[in-house]
Amino acid sequence: TAAAQAQLQECERLNLFLIPLDHQRSWYRYHHLFGGLLQARLRAQGGESTAALHRRAGSWYAGSGDAEEALHHLLAAGDIEAAADLAEQYGVHMVGGSRLLTFLRWGEQLGDAVIRRRALLCAGYGWATVLTGQIDRALAYVAAGEAALTDDTGVVALPYGRFIGPAETRGHLYAVRAYAARMCGDAPAVQQYARAALAELPADADVVRCTLALNLGLLEMEHGRNAEAMAAFEEAHASGSRNAANLFVAISALGLQSDLHLRAGRLDQ
Repeated sequence: TAAAQAQLQECERLNLFLIPLDHQRSWYRYHHLFGGLLQARLRAQGGESTAALHRRAGSWYAGSGDAEEALHHLLAAGDIEAAADLAEQYGVHMVGGSRLLTFLRWGEQLGDAVIRRRALLCAGYGWATVLTGQIDRALAYVAAGEAALTDDTGVVALPYGRFIGPAETRGHLYAVRAYAARMCGDAPAVQQYARAALAELPADADVVRCTLALNLGLLEMEHGRNAEAMAAFEEAHASGSRNAANLFVAISALGLQSDLHLRAGRLDQ
């Protein structure tokens, strides 16, 4: 409220232990010494437990869309299942937005025993590990995810509120297998798993479809199947263009189409 904002600004003017975190004066924190004093008093006085306060903070941050702070507080509260729920909901967003290292740190805190019970979370960590060159670990997550699909009822992925059902999760798991096969030079497996993934993934799963199509096109191009490669690159460009996080894939696909036109002498194209 306006009154609360005015009070915060007055506390800052009087140097009463508040530190602004932005130029708009929307976010503040306590001076670290004052914050430490308050935490010491909390421990001494008892009352509402520290875990309960962390749980409340986690819920507030989750509602505000700050997944990293929410996860920190849920873990501090010891609420591993709620933290795993949050990681699963944000997994596609984190991987698709190139937040791999942060997402991998979350996994270290959650532990594999928690991750392997959740199919979409396994798919997220399959992607994170295969994209960082950990092929064996990625395939272990895929196998766990495939086993967990029997109990999967779907997840509402955040921050966009998009429902991801078991078929789409299976598509992600196939896609990780396809990516791992390409890294191992297994061309037949790349085709098998990439096509299986594209058959399962819905048309609006742009983040993964564009990556799959680009890799499939590269494989077709390497084997001289230029018409098939062109079709794959066209899909990669179309799906990559629909999501700002995938513009690099879209531009790469456009460049590869140009290369194919050049090879065929279609200079006007």
